[in-house]
Amino acid sequence: MDSRNAHPLLSPTSTLALRIKGQKTRPQLTRTLATFYRNLEEALDVRRASSIFHTVVQNDWQTGDVVDFCSNDILSFNASGVLRAEFLAELARNPDFTIGSGGSRLMDGNYPYIEQVEREIAAFHGADAGLILGSGFDANLAVWSAIPRPGDVILHDSLVHASTHEGMERSLAMQKIEFQHNNVGSFRSALVSILESQPLIKQGKRSVLVAVESVYSVDGDVCPLQDLVDVAKEMFHDRGNIEFVIDEAHSTGIIGPKGAGLVSQLGLEKEIAVRVHTYGKAMGSSGVRTRPKYLYWLYFHLLFSGYCVWPVQHPVVPVAQGRLKVSFHADNNHEDIEGLVKAIFAWVEEISDIETRTTGAKVTRAAEKVYAWMKQEGLSGFGMV
Repeated sequence: MDSRNAHPLLSPTSTLALRIKGQKTRPQLTRTLATFYRNLEEALDVRRASSIFHTVVQNDWQTGDVVDFCSNDILSFNASGVLRAEFLAELARNPDFTIGSGGSRLMDGNYPYIEQVEREIAAFHGADAGLILGSGFDANLAVWSAIPRPGDVILHDSLVHASTHEGMERSLAMQKIEFQHNNVGSFRSALVSILESQPLIKQGKRSVLVAVESVYSVDGDVCPLQDLVDVAKEMFHDRGNIEFVIDEAHSTGIIGPKGAGLVSQLGLEKEIAVRVHTYGKAMGSSGVRTRPKYLYWLYFHLLFSGYCVWPVQHPVVPVAQGRLKVSFHADNNHEDIEGLVKAIFAWVEEISDIETRTTGAKVTRAAEKVYAWMKQEGLSGFGMV
């Protein structure tokens, strides 16, 4: 492939090209480094060899003429300029607002404005109190490392976020138990096992903390929260020692009255101990699954068709369960969505022709272009055949 005639998505400075080139291992460089840096590079080469090394670059929708079905700007507050305008207006309404923190909040970094915002947030969600942290990841770390007490048991959905897992690892809880994703029967069985094996919990002297999410980011499915709460009430009666902690990151702004979340939609404000809301994203993500070897073929096809999505691979999802994350936004119009659907159907037809050997092609047309460029650049991976 003549680089002068290459597709714009494969130009030397394009996002796709930089991401793929970033996966190239560096054994020659690694051997010349001091021990400390050599060990780091060898660990990174393991990720590069598996095509799971992440390169920090702007995404294709930011640098090219493709439609954004990838970012977490679900309500399009950023794309529309609404968020910027409201931020500047709020700053003008509060001319004495201090931009710098002045120190940690426990010492010199607390201000009346922050306390006022926390009260407003709590009132909006129908909660007793609110606490602002740096991010949803930070919030989950704080909740799960600080709240569980020795002798408590954490019962969590199998697909809770990595930040929840990190927080649970730091907790003082005696045991961490997983139940099958969104499976009420599995949840019930786990509670039966806990009550049978933990006498202090059965006596009401220790607690069970349940970790779930309102909307799961990878597959976009909703937690059967009401059913889980009903089962917990049925089995624990009036013991008062089972509580729910729900991550509402992907429901904020979309589900419930004025986007207050799933708990508010179900009227369970008094039933849920802790809710984690984030303000950098909202519900609207869903997963497009395909066979493992076809994941990148579909990714390339959609990108070349003008639609930016995101490939999700292990370790974010289980081995051989890779999928594309597709996020719908408020400013995606009917034409955008219809075009995306048509592009997926066109890809399915192309795959069908390959599998039935109708055309004699071994890969899709978009993948063929990418692999020809990769071969020229001495690269491998990404489903290359």
